Amino acid sequence: MTTAVMHESPRPSDDFSDDDATAGRLLLGLLRSLAAEAVTDELYDDLETVLGEYAVPASPAEGAAIANRLRQTATKLTYVVPRLIKSYPMAQQRLAIDQLRTAINLSNQHPAPENSHGHLVRFASSLLTLLDHLGDAAA
Repeated sequence: MTTAVMHESPRPSDDFSDDDATAGRLLLGLLRSLAAEAVTDELYDDLETVLGEYAVPASPAEGAAIANRLRQTATKLTYVVPRLIKSYPMAQQRLAIDQLRTAINLSNQHPAPENSHGHLVRFASSLLTLLDHLGDAAA
């Protein structure tokens, strides 16, 4: 004699939703969380150090440390920016993507110490411009 055991499938809770609008809000929240990991107070401190009104050229060691932090930020933003700007008008999307490309190109450059200040200013400026394009999404 064979006995069949029946298991009831768990029913989705009414507390959860599987509609596209909810999934979109969840994705946007996660993307903003990832952007917050990239756009930190330390980033703004570095941008102020390089671009601020009273900025002076950094020492080679300090410049290298700032450049490394800016590179880490640029790398994180490559994962977030294209998804964050999907709802932007096409012209604004293009500007943000072009600025992201500029930041990535600068992050791949490692100039000699005598050229590092100019490079650091261009790199920091490109990230600041990208953050401006992102607006509230980067905050």
